[in-house]
Amino acid sequence: ETYYYVAIENVIVGDDVLPIASSAWNIDVNGNGGTVIDSGTTLTYFLEPTYQIILAAFERAISYPRAPPTASLDLCYNVSTIPNPQFPKFSIKFRGNAMFRPPVANYFLTPQENLRCLSFMNNPSPYGMSVLGNL
Repeated sequence: ETYYYVAIENVIVGDDVLPIASSAWNIDVNGNGGTVIDSGTTLTYFLEPTYQIILAAFERAISYPRAPPTASLDLCYNVSTIPNPQFPKFSIKFRGNAMFRPPVANYFLTPQENLRCLSFMNNPSPYGMSVLGNL
């Protein structure tokens, strides 16, 4: 299989550059790790501990009532009492200063009425890679 690898420098939630070690994005000597773009993958998957760092940043930035995980999505919010819910911006800075800023609707999904869930998933495999899906 052929993958399209990208070089991530930073991940930003709101205005916060997250404290993710640059080594988290590297491919190791066995060919594990790194980050690929795969428009055929519906969601986005991050390796540990990157996933937990990103999840925690969204948790800190959002004060809406939490909802139980839904549709395998870990971070969900009940927005039934919020007329126009707003969520933090998410950006990825790639090597060469290219910035990727997807629309909020691409990473906060609505699996049910009055529910918004972060569309990022954990890839717990030590042999895997992070996958930027169809954001």
